[in-house]
Amino acid sequence: RFRRDLYHRLNVVSIRLPSLAERAEDIPILIDHFMKMFAKKHNKHIKGMTPAARRRLQMYSWPGNVRELRNVIESMTVVDYDGILDVDDLPEQFADGDTRRTDANNVSLAALVGKPLEEIEKMFIAETLRATGGNREEAARLLGIGERTLYRKIKEYGLS
Repeated sequence: RFRRDLYHRLNVVSIRLPSLAERAEDIPILIDHFMKMFAKKHNKHIKGMTPAARRRLQMYSWPGNVRELRNVIESMTVVDYDGILDVDDLPEQFADGDTRRTDANNVSLAALVGKPLEEIEKMFIAETLRATGGNREEAARLLGIGERTLYRKIKEYGLS
């Protein structure tokens, strides 16, 4: 319904902004920035955030992008009473356990932090096998390991 000629006059440069879920490495920086900003705005003394709360925020899919993160940090700051933002300060949407990214394509490195190395290795082998349609020779090549090593890992992790 937008006038075509006007659209083409305005559409000189297009800029693609990746979603916050695609820029998971920015989340800790944004958390710190918003904590300082809202501590000052609401006249609160916030010393920091617990690793558990940071992990929850890092693993959330952020459909509302930076604005949603900003609102969550402001909410946490307002309800906080002890100067340390923790999981008990998180809004209700984080209590239902539905905050984890389950799509393998959306798993960021930050979401893997704290997981056992074997679990990560198993996940990568399974995903590589899926991507190669079960072709073990191709999967071994993509993973940069020998076929015998791959066969041993498949057996070890019960991926057959």
